[in-house]
Amino acid sequence: MSDAPCKQRLNVTVRADLIEAARKAKLNLSQLLEDSLLQRLRESRAKQWQEEHRDALAAYRARVAHSGPWNKDLVRF
Repeated sequence: MSDAPCKQRLNVTVRADLIEAARKAKLNLSQLLEDSLLQRLRESRAKQWQEEHRDALAAYRARVAHSGPWNKDLVRF
């Protein structure tokens, strides 16, 4: 059995000229939509994570600016 998520049919409305151009370019519209959705979801989750952890990130940056990175004594350049 496959571990791939099951797919579901979906009706969408897209400009006719875009559909025609995509077909001429032999683009897989389903795959394009899926790839775009995955990318947007990643971006949305990353933005949400940053917003949820804004205070902790600011505190960490302030500490590094004041004291340097935690491994400053271990790294030699």
